[in-house]
Amino acid sequence: MIAARLLIEPEVAFAAAGCATADDLASIAEALDRMREGVDAGQDVRAADRLFHARIARATGNSVLASMVDRLWDESGEPIFDGLSRRSGLPENHRASLAEHARILDALGRRDGPAARDAMRGHLAGVQRIMLAEDWPAPGRQPDNQGEET
Repeated sequence: MIAARLLIEPEVAFAAAGCATADDLASIAEALDRMREGVDAGQDVRAADRLFHARIARATGNSVLASMVDRLWDESGEPIFDGLSRRSGLPENHRASLAEHARILDALGRRDGPAARDAMRGHLAGVQRIMLAEDWPAPGRQPDNQGEET
């Protein structure tokens, strides 16, 4: 699923940079604000994260691309992804994700397709690295300062 997102979403961001309207950009920014507010409140921000990515896809004006991104996010709701998300520490990495999303939005706002593509690719590559990391702590356990589980 992450590999598919890495193929599709950077190109979606590239396309959106060329045709997003001011309303589209405001809508994407609003989704980012929701995510920021959720992180600050310690809440689950997956819905706002999904909204951010879905609104970028909708900004392309291509309903097939928007549907593909929605489908990829539907797949990410499967129990295996939820388990990977918890084990890999994705919730603890939301601040980094916010910064990455801000770079994507900035590139979209500048109408810089290559920068939007690169920012999205960097964001998703980071998610992939976290999801595939082999040094996860066991569920319910945190590494101590020496990298050993406690």
